[in-house]
Amino acid sequence: MKQVFIKEYPNHTRDKFELLDILEYIQEAFNFGKRASRTRMDLHLNPPPALKSLFEWEASLNLDVLKYICRGESPIDCLDYGIIGSWGIKYEKEAGLVIHNHFPYAYTCAYYLNVFEDSAPLMVIPNGNKDKKDAEPVEIKEGYMYVIPGWWYHYVEDNRSLDRTAIISNWLPEAQENLKVSNFN
Repeated sequence: MKQVFIKEYPNHTRDKFELLDILEYIQEAFNFGKRASRTRMDLHLNPPPALKSLFEWEASLNLDVLKYICRGESPIDCLDYGIIGSWGIKYEKEAGLVIHNHFPYAYTCAYYLNVFEDSAPLMVIPNGNKDKKDAEPVEIKEGYMYVIPGWWYHYVEDNRSLDRTAIISNWLPEAQENLKVSNFN
C-alpha cells in the first residue's frame, strides 16, 4: 500500500528479546478482544534503554514520516512531534482487533517484535470510512515499523499464526497544551 510508511528497525536483532522481556514484565491483565492483551499505555514515560532506543529511532524519522504521509505538501512537517501514548500488544492465535482509528493523533507507529509465518495482515482503510470492503491488506514483517495517519481506520483479522507482538505509539505536535508528550529528538 502506497501511503503506509514502512521502515526496518536497524536494532531489531539487538533489542528484540529485551523488548519482549520488558513487555512480558509489565503486561496488564487487560484483554483486548479475544486472546489479545496489552501493557499500560505510557511506555514512553521513563522507558528502559531498549525501548528508549526504539522511540529515539522513531523520533528521528518524524520529518520523513510526515512528508511521506502528506506527500511533502503540508505545513505540519515543520512542527516538533512527540509520543502521547504507547503500549505493547500481543495477539495470540485466533485473536483479532476490531475496526478503529487513532484520531486525533497525527500518526500511529506499529513496530512488530515478532511475527510468525501465516500471521494475519494489518487491514487499512485509507479513504476515511469504516467500510471493510474498502480495506487493503498490509503484510507485516518482524522487525519493521508501519506508520499510518491517525484518522485511518484499520483492524486485524483473526491471527492465524502462533502469536505476534507489537509496540504501538501515537504521535502529536508538541504544541498541544496539557499533554504528556515525550520528545525523543
